[in-house]
Amino acid sequence: MISEYDKNSVIYQHCAKIANNCKKVIQPSIPATVSALAIIDANHKIDFVDHFWDSFQKGAGLIDGDPILTFRNRVIENARSNAKLGATMLVMMAIKSWNAYALSKPLKLLRVIDGEPVPEIK
Repeated sequence: MISEYDKNSVIYQHCAKIANNCKKVIQPSIPATVSALAIIDANHKIDFVDHFWDSFQKGAGLIDGDPILTFRNRVIENARSNAKLGATMLVMMAIKSWNAYALSKPLKLLRVIDGEPVPEIK
């Protein structure tokens, strides 16, 4: 783990900043995890990842069907619910939303079926 961190320390530090910016809306470990996966594993540019999470955090200018808005609404709904989704389910939803965003596809329905494998980040 130390060698992985050393190899990508600048990216991990940037992902921690993204997470800190989103902490009023979502548990910070979720944007940090998904950001790191998108940059390190899927080779997305930092600016592209920043746009996703900045839009998620602010919620401004998003339209119906935007995967960022769909995920944001689901997170807000979860915060108000008595039966809260766990971090694993939220990470899975974040990855599904990210994948739709990365592929420029609309996303109106966001759910995770019990026992579903964690989606691969695209």
